[in-house]
Amino acid sequence: MYRAKVKNLTEDEKRDLKAKETVNNLLSDVKLTPQADDELLEMDNGEGLRVDKTTEWFSEQIALLNQENEKLRQEADVAKGDYGRIFAELQHLKSNLGVVDEGVVKAKVVELFDELQDNYIKMGINPATRAPNFVIFFPAFLERMVMFFPFLANRKKYRI
Repeated sequence: MYRAKVKNLTEDEKRDLKAKETVNNLLSDVKLTPQADDELLEMDNGEGLRVDKTTEWFSEQIALLNQENEKLRQEADVAKGDYGRIFAELQHLKSNLGVVDEGVVKAKVVELFDELQDNYIKMGINPATRAPNFVIFFPAFLERMVMFFPFLANRKKYRI
């Protein structure tokens, strides 16, 4: 046969047990569950209004976020266009074609070549000293330009 051990209660456990018994005695005459025929009172403490305001606030926040999202999409589209243009220019530069119009460059080089050539023909040699009037040795300079820009060979008027 089994013997049940009796547990010795501490002072705190005895006091809690006594408090529970007292509460049960005091509440024995009180109904704690409402009966079906009892009327329940509902109080409106502004919770319904708060829900409407909260919903309205969320709607406003969603509208603001949608506007910000649309602005960001437009900025992204502009940035994509800019990136595409910059990337195309970079590829153009990498392929050594240059960004500027080659016709304009060619015209400016021809203008420079003609000016230097005319200056050499007009003032190339000082008759008194028989020395060149320029520090730059123009025939070599002009030949060097023809070497770098072969299209200048057609414009060559001087003789070495």
